[in-house]
Amino acid sequence: LGVRRLTVFSGMPSFRGTPCALLTQRCCWSYLFCLEDPIQFLVDNQRPLELSATYRTTHTAIVREGESLGSKRLAVVQAGCSLRVERQAGRRVYVQFSSGKLCGWMSYINQLGFFLLAKERDGGGAP
Repeated sequence: LGVRRLTVFSGMPSFRGTPCALLTQRCCWSYLFCLEDPIQFLVDNQRPLELSATYRTTHTAIVREGESLGSKRLAVVQAGCSLRVERQAGRRVYVQFSSGKLCGWMSYINQLGFFLLAKERDGGGAP
């Protein structure tokens, strides 16, 4: 009596949350639920980042002086910048860029839920 087909639908985020539907062939096993804060859900269910690994930015990101989103902006970095994570606090990370000229706090998940960092496969730095 196993489930043969499973379909998941996710709606657009709104001020009320992100609606999701999980449908199966048997209606008694189908669910409709809403994530109030999908970003916090991602952070809560994400493993901590590896402090010894090298990462690359996947999208444009803002680097700040402090952990707070209200702190001074140090730079806006483009996708493809190499860095190491030194500390993690929720979805905020303190990073040191491979150039050695910039370090500061940034989000590793943006407000839309996109991951801003990707781990380098070989663990190496910039080419």
